Amino acid sequence: MVYLPQSLVHQKRKYTACPTLLEHSYGPYVGRQWLHRRWDEKYMQQNLQAIASYAFDDPYPFTTIFWGGTPARYFCPLIGLTGSYRSIEEVWSEWLWKFSQLLSRLEAIEARVSLECIIGSYTWELQPRASCPPMQQVTSFIGQPWVITHAPPTDFSIDPEWLQRCERNQVYDSESGEWRPYKWEQFVERVLLKP
Repeated sequence: MVYLPQSLVHQKRKYTACPTLLEHSYGPYVGRQWLHRRWDEKYMQQNLQAIASYAFDDPYPFTTIFWGGTPARYFCPLIGLTGSYRSIEEVWSEWLWKFSQLLSRLEAIEARVSLECIIGSYTWELQPRASCPPMQQVTSFIGQPWVITHAPPTDFSIDPEWLQRCERNQVYDSESGEWRPYKWEQFVERVLLKP
């Protein structure tokens, strides 16, 4: 889930209405004033346009799996994502990095990605770098790099042994028309926050 800014909360609060959602949500800080709630729909429209214009992979691994605009929201607007891929864990570092690049185009404050795969169940939480200590005062999160703030204790996506195993896989290069070993060298920065 991707969480959009909202204005009525002045501190972190816990909510448990939906177990798949992040348990806390808070709005961006702009010139010592919280953004007004009427901006929520503006953010949603901007974000849906940014998603629609993003250059997704066709057909794999980072395809358009996002939806938004649901009336089923308790506190702040949400953009959902769900998809089913074969062996996505083998290219998960690439998927996660591309997801962080999409997030930098959105006016959003938090994102949570859960992965259920053959090797286990994992969850990563991401935030704009500017919202992590030391916090920076910004007027927008658009263009801000996103970082992983919470990762699974056994984060296979950065495990050297797992990455070596994945490099043994072959991928088809449509430009050259040849098969080549898979290798991904860009990773989302980790700024792990204590629970």
